[in-house]
Amino acid sequence: MPKIIFIMWVSGSWKWTIIDEILKFEHVSYVPSYVTRAMRPWEVNGRRYNFISKEEFNEMIKNWEFLEYEDNHHAWYYWTKLQEVIDLLEQGKNAIKEVDVKWLEKIKSEHKIDSEFASMFFDIPDELIIKRDKWRAPMSEEELQQRLASAHAEREKARLICDHIIMTDGNLEENVQRVRAVLDKILEG
Repeated sequence: MPKIIFIMWVSGSWKWTIIDEILKFEHVSYVPSYVTRAMRPWEVNGRRYNFISKEEFNEMIKNWEFLEYEDNHHAWYYWTKLQEVIDLLEQGKNAIKEVDVKWLEKIKSEHKIDSEFASMFFDIPDELIIKRDKWRAPMSEEELQQRLASAHAEREKARLICDHIIMTDGNLEENVQRVRAVLDKILEG
């Protein structure tokens, strides 16, 4: 039976880099999110995200077509279309989907998907969050402290509800090996 692997993370844990590497080797398919924000210059519509208007989102929400969705600072929405997950599973494919840690609990309790699923949480020490976030973009001390507070809350929630906590504090090859080892166990189980 195909499985869904939900991936959660703290800021700076190399989520996309690791997911991109895993998709090269594993027998899994990625389920892109839908988003109402503007496409960034380096992004490709349909790869990680499907870009649509808020009007299209509102129409989809009327029909409740979501597995989960996130209101990001009341500026735009990110969500997963439930039918796309179901379609992959019906094709016999394993699905990888990134979700916010708070949504995993809701998915576990409210959604009836006829498939097994597992969850992985990518974590790194606070020192690396600070280093990687500062490297990616300048930010105020207040914003940095907010990110650390969010990471602490996400970790606590992940410890309670996630199946696997994976430290991604090594180099890329080490991180991919750690994730692949867990993924292999999930898919063989």
